[in-house]
Amino acid sequence: MVLIPAGTFSMGSDATTELPYNNNLNQQPVHDVTISQDFWMGEHEVTQAEYSALMGSNPSAFSGSNLPVEQVSWSDAVAYCTALTEQEMALGNLPPGYEYRLPTEAEWEYACRAGAATEFAFGAELNCAGARFDYSLHSDSSCGISSAAGTIDVGSYSPNAFGLYDMHGNVFEWCLDAYSSYSSVAVSDPFVPGGLGRVFRGGSWAHSSDVCRSAARFVSSPGNANDRVGFRVVLASDYPQRIAGMVLIPGGTFTMGSDAADVPPYNNSLEQQPVHEVTISQDFWMGEHEVTQAEYSALMGSNPSGFFGANLPVEKVSWDDAVAYCTALTAQELALGNLPTGSEYRLPTEAEWEYACRAGKTTEFNVGAELFCEDARFDYSLHSDSSCGINSAAGTIDVGSYPVNGYGLYDMHGNVMEWCLDTYSPYSAEAVIDPLVTDGSGRVFRGGSWAHSSDVCRSAARFTVISSNSNDRVGFRVVLALVSPPQTVSGMVLIPAGTFNMGSNASYCYPYYNSSRQKPVHEVTISQDFWMGEHEVTQAEYSALIGSNPSCFSGVNLPVERVSWNDAVAYCTALTAQEMALGNLPTGYEYRLPTEAEWEYACRAGTTTEFNVGDDLQCADARFWYSNHGFNWCGISCAAQTIDVGSYAANAFGLYDMHGNVSEWCLDTFSYYSAGAVTDPLVTGGWGQIVRGGSARSNSAHCRSAFRRRKSAQRSSSGIGFRAVLAPVLVP
Repeated sequence: MVLIPAGTFSMGSDATTELPYNNNLNQQPVHDVTISQDFWMGEHEVTQAEYSALMGSNPSAFSGSNLPVEQVSWSDAVAYCTALTEQEMALGNLPPGYEYRLPTEAEWEYACRAGAATEFAFGAELNCAGARFDYSLHSDSSCGISSAAGTIDVGSYSPNAFGLYDMHGNVFEWCLDAYSSYSSVAVSDPFVPGGLGRVFRGGSWAHSSDVCRSAARFVSSPGNANDRVGFRVVLASDYPQRIAGMVLIPGGTFTMGSDAADVPPYNNSLEQQPVHEVTISQDFWMGEHEVTQAEYSALMGSNPSGFFGANLPVEKVSWDDAVAYCTALTAQELALGNLPTGSEYRLPTEAEWEYACRAGKTTEFNVGAELFCEDARFDYSLHSDSSCGINSAAGTIDVGSYPVNGYGLYDMHGNVMEWCLDTYSPYSAEAVIDPLVTDGSGRVFRGGSWAHSSDVCRSAARFTVISSNSNDRVGFRVVLALVSPPQTVSGMVLIPAGTFNMGSNASYCYPYYNSSRQKPVHEVTISQDFWMGEHEVTQAEYSALIGSNPSCFSGVNLPVERVSWNDAVAYCTALTAQEMALGNLPTGYEYRLPTEAEWEYACRAGTTTEFNVGDDLQCADARFWYSNHGFNWCGISCAAQTIDVGSYAANAFGLYDMHGNVSEWCLDTFSYYSAGAVTDPLVTGGWGQIVRGGSARSNSAHCRSAFRRRKSAQRSSSGIGFRAVLAPVLVP
């Protein structure tokens, strides 16, 4: 290992978005970062010999003891670090307070740069003699690495100024952080604990030089593994995995609500039914206990509580008071440089609260099917049929006086009820992801209190009252999580996450002319909500932002056409930059083209038929040329091809013109489908860019939800336009 000295550096890149750097907005703005403590870093990536010796297996695609291990997921890399920490601790080799772990993203870039401010640790260019990668955009030449050759023995190239090998190329390297957008604020020891996937850095044998830059950053699911991704370890203080007074709650899926009987001892009510599946898609931090009077008064300058004690939970706080506290805490920690990038302190959503309370349990309480007086601070146990001896003069108790639940959280049952972010709304039976209700009645509070019986303290029990109400039985705890996306975006429709069947098994014959490109049908999960333009980008919108209008047919509300894929991507990039400058862009989001899977999912809007209006498409349904179902021309002349956006009925998601008018560019390149279920697919290595939806010049078969074509990224025609999505940053 190599000792990396503490220091300050400029993180990110302001390089051009053009060749040879292809810099991405996710590397901006450049900002000062301080690494406050020395740390040790592996001089090379973890080898197959090292990995197999510790873990007892070798998942790699390319075999060699000194080759870097690859085909390891972020979770695998974390497991290796944990095992290495335990091994070295048992041998007495681990310094007190230290652990082996993945580097934070900031530590990785700092170590990679090794004092260099250029795009690479060795200067402004990376050529084939400098690292194991595929193609140099500086010498405009291939490095001659075939898919059969792949990786090379670690340490085969010169080290950087810190003595680290292969920080550019060979294999990408996992970092500890989740992904979040940068801000311009100077920070110390930044670490993003929960968010969009996990970051990996450095490029690989299969990538061009721009991907290998010191600042280039990418993100993927922590479960993803392939032959281009490995890792290296650091030996350092364990600070990034801890936030004082908070517990990291991992994302996951649980069953929300209760089907218990509406009689003692549970007295379950309809408000907790039906039981339904809920997915919490991102990790988040939650206060290990309720906010205390000491914490509240130190920040807010007052203490409204009915019972007094520094370590008692604050109470007599309204929902409005609790939100104000979270806002003040966010501002304070941001000013101190302690706030993880893109995060905020807020109340938990109702779903986050119940998920954290249950901590994996499906019983009525997180301690089992019964709650007794020794388990929590409450008034009366319906299970032992006895009072817990808490009178109105006694009230609350110091936080943390009872055992923690499975996540390490205190007092999720009893002491004080806790405000949640949501308004109240009845449940539905449908599975949902990251639910948040903002248009219901009152505000929800959970958990029961010192004054309640055990049935009120159940994990699923839910209550509501107006946001201004306060009493000595209600307090709150905070979560630290990524900033929530906006609830409304002008001109866009929120598309909820979900699962659908992508493709079509329709006949190759009339009227569908289905082909092998749409087969096999396979299950696809869109794991996160996203916003999609309710209509195709218009000529007015395009010309206002880009300053020109390439369209063949002229009209402010007509869709822009004769735009290439490159033009569409440039529009999305410009829109992202504009909205970021105006302060309108949610943290961690960008405007971009939809992935092909997002497009078909949004087009179908829950339908499984060939069109989102059924198995037939008639001339009254969309702007297209000929209906194979009505056996008639739709009366569209060559002089008047497109029509104003929104001239036909919207689909069930509220999207216009998903069939016809103009075909729409997608983010992906073309590749044939496989039969396996996938999550958030994005194809970047195929030939040609995908277009979807058909146009005014198409027959109905080409307008089907599943129909797909490919075109060169430079191709433009009067039949091709696009629409934008606003979504979490997606990097291939």
